[in-house]
Amino acid sequence: MTRSSAFLLAAAFCAPIAFSRDFERDSAALHAIHEKLSASVVYVEAVVRDDLATGVTLDTEKSATGLVVGAGGLVMVPASIQEGALAVNSRVEAVSVFVAGGRRFSGVYLSCDREAQVAFVRVEDPDFPGVPVQFAAADQLRVGECVASLRLAGPNFGRVPYLDAFLVSGALPDPARCYLTTFAVSDYLGGPVVAMDGRVVGVVGWMNLGGPPPGEDEPPALEAMIFADVAGSSAGGREVVLVPASHVREGIAAAAAGAPRAAQARAPWLGVETQPLLPELAAALGVPGLGGVLITRILPDSPAERAGLEVSDLVHAVAGEALPVATAGSDEHALARCIAACHAGDEIVLSVLRGGERLDARLRLAERPLPAAEAESAESPAFGLAARDLVYWDRADLCLPEDSAGALVILARPTGFAGQGGLRAGDIVSRVNGEPVQSARGLHDRLDQAAENREEELVFFVLRGLDTLFVHVQPDWDAPAARAGAPERG
Repeated sequence: MTRSSAFLLAAAFCAPIAFSRDFERDSAALHAIHEKLSASVVYVEAVVRDDLATGVTLDTEKSATGLVVGAGGLVMVPASIQEGALAVNSRVEAVSVFVAGGRRFSGVYLSCDREAQVAFVRVEDPDFPGVPVQFAAADQLRVGECVASLRLAGPNFGRVPYLDAFLVSGALPDPARCYLTTFAVSDYLGGPVVAMDGRVVGVVGWMNLGGPPPGEDEPPALEAMIFADVAGSSAGGREVVLVPASHVREGIAAAAAGAPRAAQARAPWLGVETQPLLPELAAALGVPGLGGVLITRILPDSPAERAGLEVSDLVHAVAGEALPVATAGSDEHALARCIAACHAGDEIVLSVLRGGERLDARLRLAERPLPAAEAESAESPAFGLAARDLVYWDRADLCLPEDSAGALVILARPTGFAGQGGLRAGDIVSRVNGEPVQSARGLHDRLDQAAENREEELVFFVLRGLDTLFVHVQPDWDAPAARAGAPERG
């Protein structure tokens, strides 16, 4: 045997031994990651309600992996958890948070950090076993480095923590530092990104890397095609990447403090509800072949109202461009799409047909009013009650005065004092024991005072739909659950 063949033979036997040692080391590291973070990864389900431009209400069930990021049950999820089927007027109606093994807890939607593309919910139950993660200060990754992420398997598999490992294949410095992987990581959206040394360095999240998606007639760039194959992408032009902790840390701090980061400018708003002008309806109205929409509602204090638009106006063109003829299977929201392409503050001209007369309506678009999902909220664990501030849409739907105040109940636990007394989700609380309630925080502070003083009777004056009524709540402060929820007395 020659010296060279002996060397090759020795190398052939040595290589598996070296690989085996690396495998054992990595296996132990992955096992440690699984054990460390299994109590921090949760599964969040939300019911999002859309008030469509057609007047129809649509409920959508959304779900995503969540990560416990703060004390008191603060959970971070991808922002898509609070986006409805159509971004018209979406609000989160209910939140459920599942932990490993399938135990369910009720959550309350808090806020959305649009810059970081994450949203926050809170679980106030003192029995919630979620353990907050600690993000590492050093969140830099190297190309070729192995990282891991966790999610919970579906309900059919007992919601057990499911772990996988990925290689970092690219580091992108702009528009914000993020990382690509060798395999699609979209299944782990919302999950932690963990280095093999155990550092939690970020999350699997959305990042808008290339601006808006290309038009239908414009082929995507080669880099975008490769990236979509590798990392996965959304219809909105956002890609699933590894997002460093520094990108979400500010939003977590703001959510923990109860104050979301300053919101970006909201979408433009016209302030109408419409229905498509189908060909049969167009013929019946004496305008066969005309495309457009019929206005069925003018919302108060809106650009449409200020411009003098009226119910039954037929809008058939925007800025001189005709709206398409609608069919049963076509896009029924052509006007809304035209408005969405503009900006708040833009001046537009609508071509309108009113009673056979053609006219032009010139108006300036405004920012869409704050959606319910972004309203300030607060919860009283002692009373099992959570509420949010009133928003424009609440007042418009109930024909309330613009300056009307109160707090809208978003959660009334059946076992809580408020729920036992008869308060329901959807009630608007305007007074407690005759004292005005101005906001969700005001209601929270009043209930904290009641718990501190162990008040035995509270009378809530509420608006329920179009009815007003008094709800009598009698807390039993000697019950074990009450003692757990009430503030400590000095």
